[in-house]
Amino acid sequence: QGIHPCVRGFTTAASEKSHNPKLSNKKGNLEMAAAGGVPQFASLYVGDLHQDVTEAMLYEIFNSVGPVGSIRVCRDSVTRRSLGYGYVNFHSVPDAERALDTLNYSSIKGRACRIMWSQRDPSLRKSGAGNIFVKNLDRNIDNK
Repeated sequence: QGIHPCVRGFTTAASEKSHNPKLSNKKGNLEMAAAGGVPQFASLYVGDLHQDVTEAMLYEIFNSVGPVGSIRVCRDSVTRRSLGYGYVNFHSVPDAERALDTLNYSSIKGRACRIMWSQRDPSLRKSGAGNIFVKNLDRNIDNK
């Protein structure tokens, strides 16, 4: 099983830390989550994106919340068409938390985007713990 084309070459503060001595465990690059002392990075998954959403569009939206480190819209390796999701890396966890709180389900090009923490650790992704998303709910049911 290979690495998804979108993930290849995508870096976070953690992966750059070993290559860049300027990055450290100081607040802003890496913080410990309240539960269990698990490292939490300032990387967000953004899903349900319209096909025409670009990195520049996401930058304009997310940079209004706090300084963005990098953005990647994932694309088909052959056709280069958007796969409908991407990743936004912030320089600090508080900025990423604010983006998650304020921008989740906001409309981008007429579609409500879904935002969640990006899970970069493969062992945690395979653990079976995760989120469940239910579609086609009655319109009277909201995200609150």
